Amino acid sequence: MNEIINQIRNLLDILESQIGQDENVDKNIQLLDLDRLCLNINNKSVRLTESECKLLDLLLNSKNLYCSYEELCKKLYNYNFDNSTNMALKTTMHRLRKKTKGMLKIQTIRNKGFQVFMVK
Repeated sequence: MNEIINQIRNLLDILESQIGQDENVDKNIQLLDLDRLCLNINNKSVRLTESECKLLDLLLNSKNLYCSYEELCKKLYNYNFDNSTNMALKTTMHRLRKKTKGMLKIQTIRNKGFQVFMVK
């Protein structure tokens, strides 16, 4: 129950941080420049690889509270979830977390997938 309450609080924090931003820009993608492969938050910019950018795009646009391992592997690598795609996903996730430290928090949901939060 506490986990659900924390997830709701985190989602409310994200929505609150987006209030008053430019209306003609998508609410989640304003942070991520897919053409230039970079992330822009609070006057900080980070260059990303194509796979890191795709992964972050999937996480930001997830319709659920989290993105499942299976969904990410299928959309990123066009493969079903197995040990080889799992290792590729873990490697990309590690690099993405390292580059976005202090800007985003990417949380692992055990045996399910990942979710992303903005760091204040």
